Amino acid sequence: MAKSEEQIISELNVARETYSGGTKVPGAKSVYLGSPWFDDTQANLLIEAYKNLLQNPTIGHIHVPLLHQYQGQVLSSGETDHSDAFKYEWATKTFEADVTAMKNTDLTVALETPSDVDTGTSWEMGFTVASQKPVVALFSGDLDEHPVNLMESFSVSSYVTSPEELKKFNFLDIAPRKFEGKII
Repeated sequence: MAKSEEQIISELNVARETYSGGTKVPGAKSVYLGSPWFDDTQANLLIEAYKNLLQNPTIGHIHVPLLHQYQGQVLSSGETDHSDAFKYEWATKTFEADVTAMKNTDLTVALETPSDVDTGTSWEMGFTVASQKPVVALFSGDLDEHPVNLMESFSVSSYVTSPEELKKFNFLDIAPRKFEGKII
């Protein structure tokens, strides 16, 4: 059974409590962390990436959309019966909050599993590029078996292929890295 949003939120909060408070360098960047969390592979990637970013001294703040949903509501939970009107309000306000967060952060870190591309994360990457801000992507999985879409591969300023690389990545001086995997 896949992790619930409540479980993922709990794990993200534990990570924040565990890894926050480390020394940050002057000018540490604020990050919008775009990521799906719809299956355990995606959820675990989000949690691991978040843990590593929290430990990176060049990152001062991380905005995780899942932690900032409208009114703290998790709509996938079966515990509450929300009306269609509330679902629309929730979606509208959550979208607006995410766009504001992307405008207010310095860059986006986008987590993608090319075997199961998330259209929301792809949209966030495009918005960031259109805002003339850098995108650092974490492409996870077999990139030969599951090529990356050319729009995603060319939209990134740099990329990594494991969450652990995010811990030491220099977000103050993002070195361009040409995508080296297969492209479709």
